[in-house]
Amino acid sequence: MATQGKSVEWVNADGLSVGFGTRTTAVEEATVTYLGGNRYVIEQRIDCSSLSTTGNTSTSFTGGGVHPSIPAGAVIKSGELMVESAVTSGTSTADLFVGLQTAAGAEIDFDGFIGASQGDVTANLGSDGNCVAIASTLVDTVVDAESYISYKANGAALNGGTAVIRVEYILPATLLKGETLEA
Repeated sequence: MATQGKSVEWVNADGLSVGFGTRTTAVEEATVTYLGGNRYVIEQRIDCSSLSTTGNTSTSFTGGGVHPSIPAGAVIKSGELMVESAVTSGTSTADLFVGLQTAAGAEIDFDGFIGASQGDVTANLGSDGNCVAIASTLVDTVVDAESYISYKANGAALNGGTAVIRVEYILPATLLKGETLEA
């Protein structure tokens, strides 16, 4: 989602869109940011307004668009789930699960980042600004296959709120193209 204070925009001689005015953006799909060396972070905004427990999982593939992945061979190093607006449910037994799946939707670990203890709506996700560290289940684990962020409700459906999952990973030297490695 983007807003612009003024609608003064044009395409320059190089074919680039340029303009004046205030612009704000919000990540709607997953993005990958290069941190330097062999470090990257994948970030995914999770809309919890209609997550149910039925089906395999509600994934980052909903809504179309581009879906960045964590490459095969990457090593998960750390991460966090930041609550932007309080996650809500009609019951106190609801949890948010966040993990990994293949492009085909097969489970790698559906609650490997955020499971029942971290994703408890009442205890951890019910207030704006709360931040929860990812579970140690996948930390220092080599990802065997190209992986995508997956998320779903557990215990009861979720009916409100947004959160952002950020997962930092490193690529081994064999996947890099001449970059300097960092510890």
